[in-house]
Amino acid sequence: MRQHKGTVKRSQSGFIIDPQLYIVGLGLIICGVIVVFSSSVFVSNKHYQMPFYFAIRHLVHLAMALVFFVIANKIPVEFYQRNKALLLLLTLLCLVIVLVPGMGPEIKGAKRWLRLPGFMIQTSDIAKLLIIIWMSAFYHHTQTSHTQQSNRWYIPLCLLMICDVLLLLQPDMGSAVVLTCIVLHIMFVAGVQLVFFIQLGLSMTLSGIMAIMLAPYRVARITAFLDPWRYALGSGYQLTQSLMAIGRGGAFGVGAGKGLHKAFYLPEAHTDFVFSMLCEEFGLVTGLAVLAAFVFITLKILYWSWQFSRARQYFYAYYSAGFACWIGAQSIISISVNVGLLPTKGLVLPFMSYGGTHMIIFAYAAGVFNQCLAKINKHRK
Repeated sequence: MRQHKGTVKRSQSGFIIDPQLYIVGLGLIICGVIVVFSSSVFVSNKHYQMPFYFAIRHLVHLAMALVFFVIANKIPVEFYQRNKALLLLLTLLCLVIVLVPGMGPEIKGAKRWLRLPGFMIQTSDIAKLLIIIWMSAFYHHTQTSHTQQSNRWYIPLCLLMICDVLLLLQPDMGSAVVLTCIVLHIMFVAGVQLVFFIQLGLSMTLSGIMAIMLAPYRVARITAFLDPWRYALGSGYQLTQSLMAIGRGGAFGVGAGKGLHKAFYLPEAHTDFVFSMLCEEFGLVTGLAVLAAFVFITLKILYWSWQFSRARQYFYAYYSAGFACWIGAQSIISISVNVGLLPTKGLVLPFMSYGGTHMIIFAYAAGVFNQCLAKINKHRK
């Protein structure tokens, strides 16, 4: 593979990095730190009598994320290929264990977390990463063996259906949607026929409608989404407060720390609705810049996926495609919820929202991607 000057460099630590990609990613992280510090002051003081409780924990999470990024850089990607069966078992375990009585707390009617000493883990984030790695190893194997064409879509589809059912039992429809996007995107990149996606799209649309109709709270979310101002004091409260926060910020915002809606008007301001707080304090222009940054990161990783495919490095190509889809789908869905383009879902904004699990897992995923970039060095000549 030809070297692209100014695109891939080896740092003094021995890592292969894409400067543009990591500079933009670092910018998102710094922006997230500022917003979390501002948006979590009131809720921190209310629950812990410490105005910067969540802000300090956010910095601790970032430090832990850096450690996991380094660890991921030290583990050869061949390790994941050799142990794909174990990864599959761990994926299912992550989604099942939170459903076992007594294993995790139930928060607002959902069982998505596993409680550890001083820490809670949202296991769906771990499952997303493990599935990306497993899918990459699976399709890498099909490229080098005489696997039947039907198995190329049948086995991943069965896994996706099992995982989605387990996620809906938690319930966590947002993660189920993101996971479905990831799996289908990798299948598409791996060459599964287009007619399969058309048939699957129709069946999944019907299944999605049934999943919504069978859960009253989802029906309430759809109703509030269609006419949020009518239900502004009920099921549409979060959405209307989010829209008012964005509108109050205008083009350039009211100023850092001067946001109003973080003062108990907008629930989950430092997690699910961090984009709204960003727009209120720093303006829609900054919000659009953040959106552009996510688009850039997604497209840049997809570019490397294409380069890996050209070099016949299929595991790296599929992993990069899945990682790009994960970032792109979750960021677009999260921002769309904040601006009222999608019904409310419990999805954080990657690299920016408060939360230890997603920050650490995304850092580890970035470390694995960095390992993929390291392979470029062996194909430059």
